Amino acid sequence: MINVFLAYSSFDRNILLTILDDLKLSQERYYLWYYLPGKNDVPMEKIHEVIADMDIFLLLLSENSLHSPNVQKELGLAFEEKQIKEICPITVDNCLKEDTDIKIPEFIKENIYYSNPMISAARIIEGILYKY
Repeated sequence: MINVFLAYSSFDRNILLTILDDLKLSQERYYLWYYLPGKNDVPMEKIHEVIADMDIFLLLLSENSLHSPNVQKELGLAFEEKQIKEICPITVDNCLKEDTDIKIPEFIKENIYYSNPMISAARIIEGILYKY
């Protein structure tokens, strides 16, 4: 079983729900963890325990997630966690436009996956996880 952590900003919840509807992952092969109020209310102080059990860290990369202190904390924890095999940021908006003042953390800049209307974030996630 591959344990996958999916980080996103709560402002991007509708994007997350659309991606989840589009995903076609084997539940026998992949365990996908994401915070959803009422589903798995884990206090932020305990999130390091959740991340420590994960193999892959997926980040829905958006202007919202780059401004979210919780997402930034989760990303930092994933970077420090030795069990994480890969950190995969996937764009879900145009947060990387040239005139933005948002700083992308250096350790994820080279690994960004770009979704667009032709290539959905769900298909990118499936492609990333297929190799595990």
